[in-house]
Amino acid sequence: MILKIGTRKLDLYNDVAISLQYDSVASSYQFRFYFDPENADHKAMFTPGSYAPVTIEHNGELLITGVLLEQTFKSGPVRELMSVSGYSKTGVLQDCEIPTSAYPLQANGLSLKQIAEKAIKPFGLKLLVDASVSKEAASVFNKSTCDDKQSVRSYLCELANQKHIIVSHDEKGNLLLTKEQTTQAPVYDFTTGVPWVKMSLTFAGQNMHSQISLLKQASKSGKGNAGQAVISNPYVTGFRPTTKRQTSGRDVDTSLGVRNVLSKELKELVLTIELDRWVLNGKVIRPNTIVTAVCPDLHIYTKTRFFVATVDLMGDNVNQTAKLTCYVPEVYNSDTPKNIFK
Repeated sequence: MILKIGTRKLDLYNDVAISLQYDSVASSYQFRFYFDPENADHKAMFTPGSYAPVTIEHNGELLITGVLLEQTFKSGPVRELMSVSGYSKTGVLQDCEIPTSAYPLQANGLSLKQIAEKAIKPFGLKLLVDASVSKEAASVFNKSTCDDKQSVRSYLCELANQKHIIVSHDEKGNLLLTKEQTTQAPVYDFTTGVPWVKMSLTFAGQNMHSQISLLKQASKSGKGNAGQAVISNPYVTGFRPTTKRQTSGRDVDTSLGVRNVLSKELKELVLTIELDRWVLNGKVIRPNTIVTAVCPDLHIYTKTRFFVATVDLMGDNVNQTAKLTCYVPEVYNSDTPKNIFK
């Protein structure tokens, strides 16, 4: 692994942990490092409050372009390694509200793309829009208002949810409006009995509902109509209804919004895969990929596709391990979900 702070390459680091996230504005990292207070490079790299630029590469692949966020220095009779952590450049959007330079908070007749570009410009960030969502990202909201206590991430995700768009990021530190790649070929087929693989499956039924209703009130101006959309969750057999309210958007967004609520519920079905390596088929394991699993111990009796949403990479000078957090693909696409246990 190659870890750089600014242009300086680090040696003598250990206990690396990297969390690559798909459905998030940032990935994160942490490691421990031997800090020499007499070393001029060390002093420059780890100055508290510098928010120094960080890049992490492995196997010739860029994983994170971010900033140094937190340092914990230690001193005692026995020399200890310092702790360092940070996140992607876009992580600032989850910590900060929209700056006053980007006011007003109310947006009339603007698209998600326009609102996002305006909100992130003061942070020096760039927005990328995947071709798969360009039409949805360009469609306008009649009216949208951000709470002054709401983070930039929260506001943009709230709007994107209504259009079934994912607010993500890339390895270069850009904000990304995108859509999942659930039709791609699987990068690996996991089965029972592989000595370097452990799998577990969790189904949290308490947070699921048989029927989901999304209500939209008519606007006071009379330009927006009241609306309602209803959708069913195939994993719930009993009567467990829930009702949500749409805060903004057009009539057509109501059906997209209720589908997004169902997607959130489907995240209560989680497949976790633990490996003793970072690389599969010559490439670092990444989110936004597909794997398949067959494991009767997990009540998965036929080959089933899962979407890799998060990849946690851990390593030291001896071992490298990975943990994949996976969901059914219907969490991220617009397909009608089917119960994989039937």
